[in-house]
Amino acid sequence: MKIKNLEQKGREALLDCLKGVPFLDYPRDVTRIYDKRPDLVLRLVNQVDKTPYLLVAEIKDSGQPRFIKEAVNQLKVYQNEMGGVSYGVILAPYISERSAQICKENAVGYVDLAGNCYLSFSSVFIQRAGNPNPYSQDRELQSIFYPRSERVLRALLNAGPKEWLTEELAKDSGVSLGQVSNVRKYLDNQDWLDKESKRLLLSKPFELLSAWTKNYSFRKNDVLEYYSLLSPPETEALLSRASQELGLRLGLTGFSGGSRYVSTVRYQRVIAYLEDGFESLANSADLKSVTSGANVMLLRPYDSGVFYQSRVIGGDSVVSPIQAYLDLNSYKGRGEEAAQAILDQVIREIW
Repeated sequence: MKIKNLEQKGREALLDCLKGVPFLDYPRDVTRIYDKRPDLVLRLVNQVDKTPYLLVAEIKDSGQPRFIKEAVNQLKVYQNEMGGVSYGVILAPYISERSAQICKENAVGYVDLAGNCYLSFSSVFIQRAGNPNPYSQDRELQSIFYPRSERVLRALLNAGPKEWLTEELAKDSGVSLGQVSNVRKYLDNQDWLDKESKRLLLSKPFELLSAWTKNYSFRKNDVLEYYSLLSPPETEALLSRASQELGLRLGLTGFSGGSRYVSTVRYQRVIAYLEDGFESLANSADLKSVTSGANVMLLRPYDSGVFYQSRVIGGDSVVSPIQAYLDLNSYKGRGEEAAQAILDQVIREIW
């Protein structure tokens, strides 16, 4: 993320965080006299105990985890060379939750241009959090949760700890080599790939799944609502049988799909993906289209990737555990509980 005058704005943001500390004298810039060149060095003095501190700052165009880790390592080099009492700080346009955690784990502070900050040295402790990213997301971040990129994510997450060749992953996902490369770049920047593997291997699958969940809603699909006089199990059996007879692609999801993976799921509404043939299936299954009081929801998928790794369980076609998990999380309360059960009992077993 290229921001004009980032160094100046970063310095101003850092000073803004410090100005509320009454026992610090006004920070002064230190001339860059070191072999290694920090982006910014400020000298502070604690007026209580007269302890001098050097704030050594590294400025990054991006606050993504990979770049934050690089900055942390670079700060350690600077601080080792300087000696004395110093404290490392990273300045960036925006520091995500994951990047903030990396800083704290390495005893490094951070300040971003959104107003979030964390500084902890001597008797100083300043923390501000919760300010949203004021900058529009870059294309890389926007596109990772586009339908074709999500196909790659489904393949990675459903396969467990498998090491993929780029060509193999592209073929399995039904996308181009360039699409896989774009996804790989994003995952690498988020520090979600195994650095030791020469192939593509997820190192933090649950962080990826959590991020995807936050950016996903089953409402991306077209939802058609119906009413059935039958019980959910009877309706699902009828839908499965009718779709097979009509040659239609159907996959139970949400509570209907989740119940095939974990027995604790209880529900009164049938939910299924259907690629096409809605009128034909509704007629065959005696479903009545309604505007309220629906107990059957048929979803026209926003992308055919929702059917990836679907399987037959008990005679019914069911979406993958990953897809069922995503869809269930769109329902607050009981849906999230059912999704958590799938995560704990099924997905974690894969990994």
